[in-house]
Amino acid sequence: MDFREMGSIFKIWYRLLLVIILCGCVGSFEQEDAVIREAARLMQEQPDSALRVLGKVSRHSLRGETLARYALIHSIAQDKSGQDVTNDSLLRIAYGYYSRHPEDSLYARSQYYMGKYLCLTEQPDSAYGCLLRAKTASVSDSDYYTAYLATDRMRRIAEISDTALCLSLSKEAYRLYLKHGAANPANEAYLLRGIGDSFHRCHESDSTLYYYNRALGKARLAGDSTAIASVFYKISLHYWHYKQYVKAFEYAQQALRYKGYLDLSLLKLLALCYIENSEYEKARQYIDAMPSAESKETRLVKLRMQKYVSYFRNRYQDENTYKSHKKDSNPNYQWDWSGLIGSMNFKRY
Repeated sequence: MDFREMGSIFKIWYRLLLVIILCGCVGSFEQEDAVIREAARLMQEQPDSALRVLGKVSRHSLRGETLARYALIHSIAQDKSGQDVTNDSLLRIAYGYYSRHPEDSLYARSQYYMGKYLCLTEQPDSAYGCLLRAKTASVSDSDYYTAYLATDRMRRIAEISDTALCLSLSKEAYRLYLKHGAANPANEAYLLRGIGDSFHRCHESDSTLYYYNRALGKARLAGDSTAIASVFYKISLHYWHYKQYVKAFEYAQQALRYKGYLDLSLLKLLALCYIENSEYEKARQYIDAMPSAESKETRLVKLRMQKYVSYFRNRYQDENTYKSHKKDSNPNYQWDWSGLIGSMNFKRY
């Protein structure tokens, strides 16, 4: 066998080896693509299973669209499983890719989840831009559920500084939710409650109570005691801000009845109602029940309320004297109730 024959044989073996390698790469790519598609199928209803499936994929071998799809599905599954996306490296991979491909069907969701992440990291201006793009693209694609999610999160940002915009977004979020075709009464209750919250911020009492009562009807239709309790709590807060303390107390008690347990928000509200009614010992019972070890804020609230109770009880034992003092313009009676309950009214984002 001369060198020319050996060279021909070498070339044949080289080509066979190259074909085997290429086939292996194609097979591996097809297998990884199938795994990612399976994770996409699971991510909405079984996000934990989707994360386990994605754990079989080596992300370092992925490129381009496949890597972006893997990154987005992983981020969505992580969010759906209740985990905050604290490491944004994967999400930014998806966001970067789909930002260059706005025609892709996953563009809107990449914008929405980046917006949600930016909300969690307290970057509201950047978040609002992402959410607005998500909403626009979703409506264009007739994906009304993603459009609703984006609009509702925009509402939470707007409630900090723009009450009129917040009200408009609240109504639009509800409209989009109904349009997506799979609405349920419990979610409707929370959205209607959100519209009521927006009217409350606009100081429109009649409209506030109208939407709270609509929310209450939907919550009862769903048989959701948690939703019912949340609406009663918001009605109680509304009456509290309008200094209708008897009604505030009645609705706080209703919230407690449906909730079945006392959380910090209800404890604070009920204690304040008892203070206003000069029932200091009952107020102290609720204050003492506050979980002081829960957080620094809780400890401070508990301490302040204990001081208020002690002050009123010791200095104004006589109910008539106490009530007349409340009507007095004496600057010494300047208790910052909003500091106690304002922080529990609404979540920031």
